[in-house]
Amino acid sequence: MSNSKTRLKQLFLFFCLLLPLFAFIAPPATAQDDSNGITIDMTVGYDSQYKSEFWVPVQVTVANSGPAVEGYVEIRVPTNSGQDPGIFRSPISLPTQSNKRVTLYVKLSPGSGDVDLQLWQNDGTLVAEANSGSINRVNRNSLLYGVVSPDGGEFTFLERINGSQADAAVALLTLDDLPETAVAWGSLDILILNDTDTSQLTSSQRTALESWVNNGGQLIVTGGANWQQTATALADLLPVTIDGSQSVDDLPGLRERIGIEFRDPGPYVVATSTLRNGEMIFRQDELPLLARQSVGRGSVYFLALDPRLAPLLDWDGSEAIWATIASRVPNTQNWGLGPQNSYAATTAVSSLPSLTLPSILQLIGFLLVYTVVVGPLNYWVLKRRDQLERAWITIPVLVLIFSGVTYFTGFQLRGNDTIINQISVAYSQSDGEQADVYSLLGLYSPQRRTYNMNLPQGALARPYQENFGAPFNTEATDIGSITYGNDVTISNVRADIGEVVVFLAQSNQPAVDVSGTATLTLEGNNLALELDLLNNSDITLETVSVLLGQSAVFVGDLPPNERRTVSETIRSSGSSSSSSFGSPFGGFNSGAPLSANAETILDSFDFYNNRELFPRWQLLQSLESTNFGSPGTFSLPPESVVLIAWSSEQQLDASLADADFEALNTTMYLIEIPLEQNIVSGRNITIPISLLNWEPLANNNVYNPTIQDLYLNGGWVEFSYTPWPEFQAMEVTELGFSLTQQFEDPAQLLPEVRIWDFEQGLWQPIGDPVWGLNTIAEFAPYVGPNNEVRLRLQDNNSQFGLGIGEFYPVLTGNISE
Repeated sequence: MSNSKTRLKQLFLFFCLLLPLFAFIAPPATAQDDSNGITIDMTVGYDSQYKSEFWVPVQVTVANSGPAVEGYVEIRVPTNSGQDPGIFRSPISLPTQSNKRVTLYVKLSPGSGDVDLQLWQNDGTLVAEANSGSINRVNRNSLLYGVVSPDGGEFTFLERINGSQADAAVALLTLDDLPETAVAWGSLDILILNDTDTSQLTSSQRTALESWVNNGGQLIVTGGANWQQTATALADLLPVTIDGSQSVDDLPGLRERIGIEFRDPGPYVVATSTLRNGEMIFRQDELPLLARQSVGRGSVYFLALDPRLAPLLDWDGSEAIWATIASRVPNTQNWGLGPQNSYAATTAVSSLPSLTLPSILQLIGFLLVYTVVVGPLNYWVLKRRDQLERAWITIPVLVLIFSGVTYFTGFQLRGNDTIINQISVAYSQSDGEQADVYSLLGLYSPQRRTYNMNLPQGALARPYQENFGAPFNTEATDIGSITYGNDVTISNVRADIGEVVVFLAQSNQPAVDVSGTATLTLEGNNLALELDLLNNSDITLETVSVLLGQSAVFVGDLPPNERRTVSETIRSSGSSSSSSFGSPFGGFNSGAPLSANAETILDSFDFYNNRELFPRWQLLQSLESTNFGSPGTFSLPPESVVLIAWSSEQQLDASLADADFEALNTTMYLIEIPLEQNIVSGRNITIPISLLNWEPLANNNVYNPTIQDLYLNGGWVEFSYTPWPEFQAMEVTELGFSLTQQFEDPAQLLPEVRIWDFEQGLWQPIGDPVWGLNTIAEFAPYVGPNNEVRLRLQDNNSQFGLGIGEFYPVLTGNISE
């Protein structure tokens, strides 16, 4: 009897241990309501993985075996501020015995652990509910692989291959999981299409795929025996022309290149092709095994083998192939972002040039007239008529008249028209077809009322308000819902008198057609930038300038179909002649090249008082800094210059369903142009500060560690400086450093300066530095790999702190052929 009780206890404990496993195996994202015949299946992000910095697609499939339902599905996303949740909807029609699939797009906070969804009738009756189950946030600096394959599990080893990123994750997908809105692809870094019928992609999915690649996505299309169904529909994107497949006994070109013997013997099935564009990374004689071509900022690869089969399956060398791809994912984390400073962004879109306040002289004049009329003039007229006793009537009447004039004038200044002020930032590449566009939409209401705003399909928008918290915590709650249908509707937007309600929308739009080349050359011993720009569009590009590193060169207006060539010397110090461009920092660090060059980009010194330019100045600031005011969130793409231009073109067709309105439009274009170098050789070349990449290594008691306009008050800071890749192999013949004052003061003390000794691994003091250029005689130990130099500043003696104008190394050397 005791034995049977013991066995029962053991069985009971065994089943208790199995219960969590059953809960894990059960699909959490499916909900079924037997009472009404509704079954809901939902997938959040990519295989329940998402990046909170991007829009997240939510794929919802609803099956109905009961009564017909006409309504909508709804997701309520809690806000970080604890206010009412954001509401995202999509209409759905469910006849009896039907199955429908809809996609919603939401912004999730980093702490989101799951997503709840409801199905509602149009009359407000709740029909069914579902929960996504656990979802996982992937860090922005991690690779997210998307794998579409009938055997996706064979690709899970990619979690170990993170390239230059911090980590990696793998999402197992189907073609249906790929959204039709390009903006929602942002979380994906790499997409692998293996043994999949890509002809089943919808036209919208295909357009979104191409836009994603143009904006930096990495697409890998595989071959093998079933190459046709995978590659044929994407043939125009591939770097190769495929003509068939063949069986080969060995691939010594791949095996010897990797240096690892194949695990499984041949034969192996390889898709045969010839290179059309791009490069062959791995080959067997003239047969491409892995080929790549650049498409915009992204790449398209063709892998001639099927990774699920020999020789790649379970081969130790297979990871080296994928590591090669992962290492080429562009590191553009701080490029192509929308507004980061919500205060500056809302100020930009709320500053309406048509709503001007009266000047101080007008106010003084009005008060003077009021005082004279009510006082002396009123007294003089009444006394002349001998009716001073009527002052008790005339004074209130005059006060009422002037009050009426004041009210009427104020009403006119406030405006009678509803306004949609659209300020957009369009990121694209020269000769590129698509632009990634962020649009700030400011809805100005002259009276208290409710609006319904419509945006075109494919645009994703959310409320955006002035907030000194993190950028993702900018959701306002003065709207009803955001509904995705044939277009995007933001319903029940509540606006007070004279209020500007702000939204941030993201979309993909046709890029402005600009061709250009940028080349680094030598003019004597000086570096120069040569630009050749052609505006192929029908838009006049206003106030064009070009950013190289931290420096800007002004180009001017560029009318349609006009070519402009510019050649500018790159000076090595900010103290050089103003005719050349060099170190233009204006109190900002390397994360703020736009604000630092605002005078060039806006073509004005007085942008703060100019009502047309002030919003543009605020837009520059919004792209660079966080809400805490610290710069550093903006970086330029490597090996490129960036053309900056302005126009009054509209990017989004935003409208109001129930009100007339005036549209104001401003677009800022940021166009990448590849930087080429024509420096075969040269002697005594000094690397300008604009071609130095730098970063703070460590600091103590320094609020903003920057190499320009640095303030030290009893603290210290260490910097690392590395030249651009073109100069990392330069033979250094001279080394010095520039140390200048922020404001010239003969009595200002000098800081302690140290330089890193790469041979001994310690900081060496530099005795008796001076303001200006300092030369280091025995410099060899202080130049590290890739010509890196490290410098350290410390304030030991000052009473009120030290203001440092600029602090950077001056490297001079020779470049050999």
